[in-house]
Formats: sequence, structure tokens, C-alpha cells
Amino acid sequence: MHTPNKMATKANIRLALFALRAPALLILFRHVIAKLTGNVFFPDPPHTLAAMNTLADELETATKNALQGGLAERELRNTLVEQTRTVLTQTANYVRAEANGDRQKLSTCGFDLARSQDPIGIPTVPHIKSGKATGRTGEVDIRWTKERGAFVSKVLRCTTDPAVDPKWEEVAITTRTRYFAEGLEPYKAYWFAVTAIGAAGESAMSEPVLVRAA
Repeated sequence: MHTPNKMATKANIRLALFALRAPALLILFRHVIAKLTGNVFFPDPPHTLAAMNTLADELETATKNALQGGLAERELRNTLVEQTRTVLTQTANYVRAEANGDRQKLSTCGFDLARSQDPIGIPTVPHIKSGKATGRTGEVDIRWTKERGAFVSKVLRCTTDPAVDPKWEEVAITTRTRYFAEGLEPYKAYWFAVTAIGAAGESAMSEPVLVRAA
């Protein structure tokens, strides 16, 4: 059983990717790749090390070409910068989930550690603000509240009335507070719920929302 003191000692990593220009972003990317290579704490990142190395090489080349090139070269560099930010963000979320606040493990991942802050416990239960069909067949849009201390949200779905037969399945882990569910059977009843996950653990499940896709 976790005590408040143990919650307070949990560590986190710091991301400030949008403050980094392409050269600095590339340095961080290379550093993370190097630290994850052979790292027993993080054996299965969401992108393979080979794929990350390829992207890093492409970004390095595009950054050099953009210095002397024209609009096309700069657009390619900017596209690769966005791809690199996405890969680093997804990798950071994986690292956080695997380390679960363990400072020793986080210190090996290549990302900077966040400064210690006031203790934050398990996030409060999120509230689903809306759930409705979109203009596309088989798609619904789910939105919920952002809870303090939450890094990611888990999205759950049930195809039977959860009050009678609660067979929940995990369908997504996301850093956003919005989820588009696709490929649903039109007019069929689906229930969705979310939880908030932070360094101290996972919240209880939200009240479910019933939606039907068009």
C-alpha cells in the first residue's frame, strides 16, 4: 500500500520540446537514443532504435540543407522537427509509464529530470464533458477534463450496459483530453469511460457516457 511519503518521492522527467530549435532537438534526440540503447529498464520503446536513428539522420541532413536551401528545404526540416517531437513525446510517455516515478530508472533514459515540486497524489477522477457522433460514419468524439498531476489518460470502452455487464476494454492511452473512436457499428450503443494516470498512480474510472455513431 502506497503512503503519502512514498508518493512525494516519485520522480518525473521534463519535456520542453517546443522551446528547442532543430539543432538542440537533434542533440536531445541523439542523447535519448544512446541512453535507451541496451537499457534494461526500457527494453521496448514505442519506436525502434533503428527507426529513431533513421529519423535523427534525416533531421540532421534536413537541418544542414535548410541553412543554404530554399522554402522546400525549410519545409522538410520543419516536418521532420514535428515528427521528432512526436516520437520524443511518445517515448517520454513510455518511459514515465515503465519507471512509475523511480528516480534511478528515469536517470538512465536520456531525458532531463523535472525539479521536485509539491507532492501530487493520485489524480482525481476525470469527468467526461461530451460524447457524440461526428459527421463521419462509425465515428464518435469523446472529450473529458484535464486532471492535475495526470500525464496521460486511459480510454475504456464497453459494448454492453456496464451497469449490468461491465466488460471494459482499454482502447487508447493518450496525452490529450479528446479521443475519436472510429470503426464503430452505426447506431449501436457504446459506453466510454476514462481514467487519469500520474506519477502517483491511476485514478478511479469516470462515470461512463453512452454514445451511438451515425
